[in-house]
Amino acid sequence: MPARAEAQAEARLRAMLDANPSGQLGHSRLNDERALREAGLL
Repeated sequence: MPARAEAQAEARLRAMLDANPSGQLGHSRLNDERALREAGLL
């Protein structure tokens, strides 16, 4: 079972790097109040 979880994690990492080839995934947070205020959404 652990080998399967590792394979899934590796596939997710590869997918993220394919989507963001520079490797700069940023520091985004879900429901970041400061960012939402700056965007005028709150």
